[in-house]
Amino acid sequence: MKKALIAIIAALFIIMAVPAFAAADLSDIVFAEESATPALSVSGYPRFETLDDGTLLLFNSGVVRKSTDNGATWKRVAITQNSADTVVSSTGTTHNLSRENWQGFVCNDGTVIAAYRARTKNYTSGEFYTSIRFMTSTDDAETFDNEVIVAEAVTDSFNGYWEPFMIQPDDNTVLVYYSDDLNVTNSNSQQNIVYHEYNLTTKAIGTQVVAINGVSRNSRDGMPVITELRYGGYAMVIETHDYLGRFYLPTLTYGNSVFVVGLSLSEDGKTWSAPVPVVAPANITGGDRCAAPYITTLPDGRVIISYMTEDGYTGERVTVD
Repeated sequence: MKKALIAIIAALFIIMAVPAFAAADLSDIVFAEESATPALSVSGYPRFETLDDGTLLLFNSGVVRKSTDNGATWKRVAITQNSADTVVSSTGTTHNLSRENWQGFVCNDGTVIAAYRARTKNYTSGEFYTSIRFMTSTDDAETFDNEVIVAEAVTDSFNGYWEPFMIQPDDNTVLVYYSDDLNVTNSNSQQNIVYHEYNLTTKAIGTQVVAINGVSRNSRDGMPVITELRYGGYAMVIETHDYLGRFYLPTLTYGNSVFVVGLSLSEDGKTWSAPVPVVAPANITGGDRCAAPYITTLPDGRVIISYMTEDGYTGERVTVD
C-alpha cells in the first residue's frame, strides 16, 4: 500500500492569554543555531523530558538517551529488557509485539515513567492485539521495572489504543491519556481521547474515562499532549478534524476534512472543554494537514504550540511501497 510521506514544516504559535489566542512576536525567544547542538538521528516521534538536575531525557524506540550538557553529547540506555516481546491471546494466538509512540514523564518525586503502545507487529489481517503500557525508573532512567499494562484488547481489525501521554494532578495520581479508535461507532472517522488514573501508592489502575468525545462530533481526535498552565489548570492540543467544515470553511460539503489542531482547557486535568480549532492549513481543501501537535508552557507563562504541516511545502511529495 502506498503511503504519502509528510513533508514537515515547523510552525510555532504562542498563546498570549486563555482563552484569547493569537500568534505572537517571537523576537524575544532565542533559538540555538543548528550547529550549536549536534544532530541526533532518531525515528518516529521522539519526546523530551527533563530531570530536576537539568539532565535531558529523549524517549524513542525503546531507548532513553540522556544528556547532561544540553544535547551536545548523549548516553544511550535501552529500556525494553523488562517488557514482553509476545502476547498469547485467549484464542491461543501468539502476537509478536511492536512497541511505539514512546512518551516519557518525570513525576513530582523524581520517578521516571516511559509509556508506549504495544500492538501486533506487521499486522495485515485477522486477530489484532492492542495495548497501552508503561515502565518506571527510580534511578534517573538508568534502569526500568517490569511493565504495567494500562489497557489491552483483542479485535479483528487495525483499531485500538495509541499515543499515550501523562500528567500528574496530585502527588499520588498519574493520569495516563491515549487515543482510542476501538470503542467508537465508526473507526474510520472517529476517535476518542481517554484516560486512566494510576495510583502511585497502591499501583491500582482505574477504568477508562472519555475526556474528549470525538464520536459526538464525528471527529477523529488523536495524539493528545497536555501542559500545566502557570496560573493553574491545563491545556490540551489534539489532532482533530475540521468536522464538516464547521469552524474554518462552513460551506464545504465534502464531510470530515484532514487534520487541524484543536485545543481544550481543564481546571483539574480530567474534565475538558469542547476542543476549539486554533490552527488549520491554508490549503485545507487541497488535502494539506496540521498534525502531530505539541504544547508546552514557557517559564514566563506563555504557551507554545508546535505541529507538523504540509502547508507551504513546494517540493515533491514522494510515495513509497
